[in-house]
Amino acid sequence: MTGKERMRKTLRFEEPDYPPHFEIMFELEHEAFGLQFPDRRLWEGCSAAEKEQMIDTCMEVYVRIVDRYQWDALAVYWPWSDPDGVVGANGQALA
Repeated sequence: MTGKERMRKTLRFEEPDYPPHFEIMFELEHEAFGLQFPDRRLWEGCSAAEKEQMIDTCMEVYVRIVDRYQWDALAVYWPWSDPDGVVGANGQALA
């Protein structure tokens, strides 16, 4: 069972093969992967294309975190608290 399947099953109140493991997002992306999250101050007022690029950067970091630490999911808060961030990330799923 994949982490995604495990989380979905749990959220449907069904029994997975074992309880899913997930953590809160951390901001050690530079130390761990040599990457940098986009500057949050640039989010307001930027173009749709710039937001999409920022979302892609965040998703790359999130996927690397889940893969490296073998978590089933990752609880994140940025930029998903913004409606544009939610729309932009729709369809992009972590493994």
